[in-house]
Amino acid sequence: NLKNIVEKIMNTWSDYLDIQFNMLEVVKKLKENGYKTYILSNAPVKIEEYLNDIEFIKYFDGRVISALEKVSKPEKEIYLRLFDKYNLVPEESFFIDDKKENIDAANSLGMKGHIHDMNNLESLYESFKANDIKYE
Repeated sequence: NLKNIVEKIMNTWSDYLDIQFNMLEVVKKLKENGYKTYILSNAPVKIEEYLNDIEFIKYFDGRVISALEKVSKPEKEIYLRLFDKYNLVPEESFFIDDKKENIDAANSLGMKGHIHDMNNLESLYESFKANDIKYE
């Protein structure tokens, strides 16, 4: 029955998330160097339950989830909510995302960013260096 299949998918979607453990190491190193880190995610409401159950979340200082905000990347409003909620200055912030349109939106608000290919951490490190982000 289609209803049961959809329910199963909705209740188990987090089982299929691919945590990028190499990015966990990046986040840990940024935290060690004194940076604050935040999640800005286009995700369903259920991600809140999932995030609270994984060790990964303890390395972040906060999060803004699109489903809870009723606005998503690359809409500028979601970035403004992140800035407002955590008193962030866009020009002092750095945004990492895998979609160019999301980086472009962040740039239009004054935030620098990096389009990240999960398989190319070297490019991310170069971007940190170019933006005076301490990462050693």
